[in-house]
Amino acid sequence: EDDGDGALELLALDESGAPVLAIGALESRAIDPAALKARSGVHSNSLFEIEWVEIEAADVSSGSLVAIGDEEEFADLAELERAVADGQAAPEVVSVRAPVDGGVHAVTEWGLGLLKGWLGSEALADARLVLLTAGALAARAVESPRLDQAALPGLLRSAASEHPGRFGLVDLDSGDADAAVRSAAASEEPELAVRDG
Repeated sequence: EDDGDGALELLALDESGAPVLAIGALESRAIDPAALKARSGVHSNSLFEIEWVEIEAADVSSGSLVAIGDEEEFADLAELERAVADGQAAPEVVSVRAPVDGGVHAVTEWGLGLLKGWLGSEALADARLVLLTAGALAARAVESPRLDQAALPGLLRSAASEHPGRFGLVDLDSGDADAAVRSAAASEEPELAVRDG
């Protein structure tokens, strides 16, 4: 209940209606959204941190790659599975671009559904899924991950730990996604961030 000054009164009751918690006035203060961004140039003294290492683009001459998505060769995983069942050769690598809107819950639910579908697909049991994200990783000190996609790398890491070699992630800032995916597949790196090409 708002007391008119911006403070809230909070009363929690148990199943019988007896009070179990009462707060007379709960006040909050506004926060600048910029304060939530990662501070650039600040080094944390942690035993656990990710250090990004620049690598050379790999040879991309071998291997078959298909993409699934709204504007791709196959609309979804089911359509690709039907094509393989109808005689098309199963690809070595399948890329899927993560949605860039819809909120963190919707995007994470989409990612979980994709991974479950991928692991349940007999037709693509020997293929590798490469998830394309857009700013989901903070590969440079000045970057902050996109909140709506930030859970996807962790979700993919969990799946990859149980199914080595079946997954890869390519986080893009811009540029040619096809070349980045082909390079990622050839390098066999589990996670890549492509910056400035």
